Amino acid sequence: MNKKTLVTIAVAGIAAAACAGTGGRSPADTFSYVVPSPANAVYHIADTIVLDLSSPLGSMEAVSASTFTMGLAFATDPGGARVTGTVESLEATMNSPMGPAESAGLDDVSGTLGFLVGPYSVVEVTSFPEIGAPSPMLSFPALPHQLFPSVVPGVVLPGATWTDTATTSYEGEVDATFSTIADYTLVGDTVVDGRSLLHIAVAAQVEIELEADEEILSNQSLEGSLNGFVLWDPERRLMAYGRFDRDMAGNMKIPGMPTIPLGG
Repeated sequence: MNKKTLVTIAVAGIAAAACAGTGGRSPADTFSYVVPSPANAVYHIADTIVLDLSSPLGSMEAVSASTFTMGLAFATDPGGARVTGTVESLEATMNSPMGPAESAGLDDVSGTLGFLVGPYSVVEVTSFPEIGAPSPMLSFPALPHQLFPSVVPGVVLPGATWTDTATTSYEGEVDATFSTIADYTLVGDTVVDGRSLLHIAVAAQVEIELEADEEILSNQSLEGSLNGFVLWDPERRLMAYGRFDRDMAGNMKIPGMPTIPLGG
């Protein structure tokens, strides 16, 4: 059985529909990250996880879904741009045959997302929001690298490729480690609402390790692929829209039960 996820990210004011093209290139002086003007941005994010598994109890499906708004504030830092993210709205649910349905809202969130973005990628992640229900929280650790995908210096022509690796760890009610090796390809220009954006394809290998307290899950170990695309705004030097599909397999351990395979 597989664990499949779909993540969509859109900056406020940018629609998802676009007219794709293959021409154009990245100007050398704009394909990098700086503190934008104005020094803030708001992203709308939807994250859906469908977990199909077979166990001694039979076939089961667990669905976790969250939609939230993340406001970002930028400040100049010697290493690039220091970013603070605040959850402004949240609706999250998890339905699983292994326990009661869970839900979470904005009142369940504490803390902020904090990270440093260098000229071409995320340099460090310093803090994450926390949420009472563990499953929706798992959107947050991977978010900095999804919001700020790797870019490269110089003029980049359509068809150019580059690779970036990233590892992010989180310690809390659920300890999580996300590791990604991502290949990026500049497809070309695309136009959304009259604004010229860069269309970047993303193909990655992903590993996720989860460890939770004994009352929930002993651990999960997953690996698989991520495929999607980014629309990058060279004027604001920010991602305008992103869509990512993950298809992963591994195993899950629940106290008092045999290891449950996830996938294959």
